[in-house]
Amino acid sequence: MEMFEEWYRESTIFLDERKLSFDYVPRKLPHRGDQLRKLGILLKGFVVAPGANSVKVVLLGPVGTGKTVVAKYFGMHVEKYSSRRDYTIKYAHVNCHKDRTLFLIMQRVACQLDLKVPRRGFSSHELMLVIWNYLRASNTFLVLTIDEADYLVRNAGEEVLYDLTRISDDMRDQERFRTALIFVFRSMANIAMLDESVKSTLTHNIIKFEPYTSDQIEDILWSRILDEGAIRESAVDEEVIELIGNLVGYDRGGRGDARLAIELLWRAGKIADCLLYTSDAADDGESVDLGGRRII
Repeated sequence: MEMFEEWYRESTIFLDERKLSFDYVPRKLPHRGDQLRKLGILLKGFVVAPGANSVKVVLLGPVGTGKTVVAKYFGMHVEKYSSRRDYTIKYAHVNCHKDRTLFLIMQRVACQLDLKVPRRGFSSHELMLVIWNYLRASNTFLVLTIDEADYLVRNAGEEVLYDLTRISDDMRDQERFRTALIFVFRSMANIAMLDESVKSTLTHNIIKFEPYTSDQIEDILWSRILDEGAIRESAVDEEVIELIGNLVGYDRGGRGDARLAIELLWRAGKIADCLLYTSDAADDGESVDLGGRRII
């Protein structure tokens, strides 16, 4: 048997593994409609009449509660909405677990706006100016999400967060605000540590995300299977979905973490796929080693 023969075989479990990745933004967000509506209401003025005001919103909740995917889903629809108008709103998303300085954040934003800037030789504030000049010259507006802001507070200090909260005020021309900001925090304790001037800016518009219950986890997994087509429906037993819901659901003592639940589903599919493949190989009379266990 060729070592990588598996690559050429159609999976009996998966239809599209990409739809079980952390970066994938699904077409439906079960049990996050309320948070999406609140975000839409808070940013309506900026989206419908950009430039009239600038808004700062905080998405607050533990890991795996849908904050990142809600922000990205919202950003996709903002860009879609503005594409039908006579102005442009672009969405940029920066993860501060990866980009932990103001310079790296601005560099990431510039990259997502397709601006060619050198990797060195610019200060963070010079990069801000480059971005602002682009927004003004192209009559473009920006919704910027600062994800994993907790890491930014702990690693770069609140000065960086202060500079970011001032972007919307600094990046304006003729009283037209060019940016709206979404901050994603895991813990209110990290916001409470901030200087009063920064804290007061961030605590006006907080949208809370609670951990998912077991039933909600099951709905999310079925949505990835039925609505998104990540896994063949015929390959999934209802008891498996119920088991993952019971393991992860907050009401059953779990973390309520949808990311963990989706990863468990993916891993279960991988194990099943591997077992089916080795079983086929055994039927062909080949010897296969699976994690120290030999199947003939």
